[in-house]
Amino acid sequence: MSDHVYPRPDLPRFSVAERDRRWARLRTLMARDGLDVILALNNSSSWDQGNGNGRYLSSVGGNCASVSVVFPIDGDVTVVTGPVPSPDFWLQSQDWVTDIRTAFFNATPMVIDRIVELGLERGRIGLAGLAGVAREPEGLVSHGAYAALRERLPHAELVNATAPMVEARVVKSEEEIAMLRQGVILVEGAFDILTRSAVAGATECAVYAAMVSHIVEQGGEPGALLLFAAGNPLPPFVSTLPSRRALEPGDAVLVEADGKYCGYLGHGAMTHWVSGPDPVDRAMAELQLSAMRRCCEAMKPGRRLADLVAVCEEAAAGTPYACSPIVHSRGTGLDAPVLVNRPRDAWTEGWEIEENSVFVVKPLVSAADGRKMMWGDTVVVRAQGAERLGSRPAVAE
Repeated sequence: MSDHVYPRPDLPRFSVAERDRRWARLRTLMARDGLDVILALNNSSSWDQGNGNGRYLSSVGGNCASVSVVFPIDGDVTVVTGPVPSPDFWLQSQDWVTDIRTAFFNATPMVIDRIVELGLERGRIGLAGLAGVAREPEGLVSHGAYAALRERLPHAELVNATAPMVEARVVKSEEEIAMLRQGVILVEGAFDILTRSAVAGATECAVYAAMVSHIVEQGGEPGALLLFAAGNPLPPFVSTLPSRRALEPGDAVLVEADGKYCGYLGHGAMTHWVSGPDPVDRAMAELQLSAMRRCCEAMKPGRRLADLVAVCEEAAAGTPYACSPIVHSRGTGLDAPVLVNRPRDAWTEGWEIEENSVFVVKPLVSAADGRKMMWGDTVVVRAQGAERLGSRPAVAE
């Protein structure tokens, strides 16, 4: 660190007790799996969600900053960052890690140097995100990084450490849940702005900018997901590139948004109608709200995530609409499991819901003419079912 004393950033941060809790939990899993060290290498994909493992382990990161973490089963945790921001900033912004090193746009050589310092040239090295990552089945580790590890550490055993990271991260502490709740507050404030500003004549990009501005002004991190689709009928998919098109009186606006707070992603989804919902829109919204409530009631510890497919189908029975679940875990990014319409693999099919796990629940309702409606919130699983972290009412309420 330089001799200059920089102002301490006023940022949310986790307690040292929370650090000790999660480090002890992960090291227990590492001992079980015979891992000497876990590497979480930089990957800022998916709105920086690819760096979720490193952020979870070190509390360092944000705004797509380059962060790689060396997490040994004992000893100091090391963070390797890019040149901007400097270690001075990271040392001031969190209380967990003091060994922060800078690599000039190539962290892997310094990561390997740290492994050598630890005497683990022949160790069993776990690569977090090597394969089997939610939404990234091919993994988060670049071919170049893997090749460099293999070349410089020829006697080490390189293994996939995605599973123990998922196991450690899926059940949340009350501190984590509090951060997720703050993220949801940011999203709900942005949704309030949407309902006020998405009027006929307003441009998509102006509405989008106002929502982003609110999230950042209220202490949220920049660069978080905000998907936006508008039209009559709605485009088939939400977009990350709002256009200069002016909204028209018959338009619907479908939005999904993350509020990123201390690295934790509170999420919400909503549909807004520029001139208000017509009778079909309202009927679909009422069905969606019913499906949401049914899913929350069903999400008790020990139930299978796949059961929510039938819950949504039963909610739509006897109506002219279809309903399918969109349910995925929430935390620092790319959290497993992910259920979209149906389980895509045996792992998701058999997933048992655990108390204090956190999910986004946003059933999708669609009509034969292509019309669709979505509304959802982030929820935490409690003994009697899922509890919403948000408070904003749905249009049907």
